[in-house]
Amino acid sequence: MKVFDPDPVKVKAFRKTFPGVKATTREEEILDDESIRLVASASIPFERCKLGLRVMSNGKDYFTDKPPLTSLDQLTSV
Repeated sequence: MKVFDPDPVKVKAFRKTFPGVKATTREEEILDDESIRLVASASIPFERCKLGLRVMSNGKDYFTDKPPLTSLDQLTSV
C-alpha cells in the first residue's frame, strides 16, 4: 500500500497511524504501479473528478469519501 499527498505533514500523520504504508512524493508512482488496483481519495471536492478520471484511465478503481462531481462541466467530462 502507498500513500500520496502534496502535504508532507498529512503523509507523516497518516503513516503514524498506518506505519506499514510506503509514502511517495509523486502521484504517478501510484497510477503507474500495476499492483495497485484501487485508489481511495479524500481530496478537495472540486479536485475529485479530475483525479478519478486519471485513476480510471490508468485501469484502476476509484473510491472517494464524498461525491466526485461538483459541477455540470465535470458531469459532462465524465
